[in-house]
Amino acid sequence: MTEAFEGKRQRPITAKQKEVLAYVELFRSKFQFPPTYQEIADYFLWQSKAAAYRHVSALAKKGAITYRPNEPRTIAITDKGREVLAA
Repeated sequence: MTEAFEGKRQRPITAKQKEVLAYVELFRSKFQFPPTYQEIADYFLWQSKAAAYRHVSALAKKGAITYRPNEPRTIAITDKGREVLAA
């Protein structure tokens, strides 16, 4: 972490990000693998999968999920993400 970011508070997970997190969990429990960005975008009726990517990226920065950006179906919910869902 660079000095410019030290001490800077992280924003809390938004309501929409929590919805995305819940959808990832629902999809994974139903199909035994995580959704793609396109499947997330389709579920939320977003015009572009870029919106899904932005939410997934934000959730990763907040520690709620992990993923590998250039590989499909790699979204995994972390312990912190499970705590968010349980709240």
